[in-house]
Amino acid sequence: MYGYPITPPKSRRRSKTYWVNLFILVLAGAEMQLSFLQPLLPVNVFQLLAFLLPIVNLVLREFTDRGVGRYRPPPFIGEFGNRGFGNKRPEDFQ
Repeated sequence: MYGYPITPPKSRRRSKTYWVNLFILVLAGAEMQLSFLQPLLPVNVFQLLAFLLPIVNLVLREFTDRGVGRYRPPPFIGEFGNRGFGNKRPEDFQ
């Protein structure tokens, strides 16, 4: 009705995509410093991460039902005009 989604967006803390990307970031940073995965894998770790991360993000996006962000409720429209406060502004009520 006001250009807002029907369901409010979720916070970043509840986003699986956010946590997977954060985990990959920490893993890549640790791999740069410690090189603990490279001896175990037959391919370059960073090439593998660069290949798999977009695929994982696409799969997680398919299971997402709403976006990430802040919820901003629609403006109040009352019987006294667009703002619902008559001829007063919201700051006048503080």
